[in-house]
Amino acid sequence: MRSAVRAMLRETAPRGGAALAMFLDAAILVVIAATRWHQLRHHDQQAQTRP
Repeated sequence: MRSAVRAMLRETAPRGGAALAMFLDAAILVVIAATRWHQLRHHDQQAQTRP
């Protein structure tokens, strides 16, 4: 994910629909990273909050 962000920052300002595509790419990467993080935690936070 870090390398994808670095690549986006290195590129010149996108034109037309490229900006939207870059935003959607970043959003998808964030969702994938959050899902993997949550799976690795095995829902421990939710289990701890239940009485």
